[in-house]
Amino acid sequence: MVGFMMWDLEPHQRMPALHLLATGQFPWQGYAILVTCLLLLWFRAEVFGWLFCAPVYGRSALAGQDVALELDDAGLWAGNDQVNSRVSWSGVKRIIETPKLVLFVVSKREGVLLPRRAIASDTRYREMLALAHARLDAARADSASVAGRLA
Repeated sequence: MVGFMMWDLEPHQRMPALHLLATGQFPWQGYAILVTCLLLLWFRAEVFGWLFCAPVYGRSALAGQDVALELDDAGLWAGNDQVNSRVSWSGVKRIIETPKLVLFVVSKREGVLLPRRAIASDTRYREMLALAHARLDAARADSASVAGRLA
């Protein structure tokens, strides 16, 4: 908020405000607001991700349970003894890799997450990604050939 106010001022009007910040005469509430804004910017993904995901997570049938994920030639299987789900490779839109997880995107709002820590070694992780990308490419090629025959 302080930053927004600062840039609305003319350059000669900014100096008194910057002088307050530099000399420590700025009120402690202002520093608290400034630090809070900086922390929210720094941790925005975690904070806002939690705010949006927490209500949905509580409604999930698998919330708080151990879940297994299997990748095979047919697709992905995720679940446990009570609840499970199967997604064929043609249902996977894309694969997103981050340093902490792999996301198999199923739709705009759905995906299957595989945390990186769930795979024991880097070799197994690379093998899993190679299998997933190969199966996804094969499913796309099959879809394209079927679409070509229908057209």
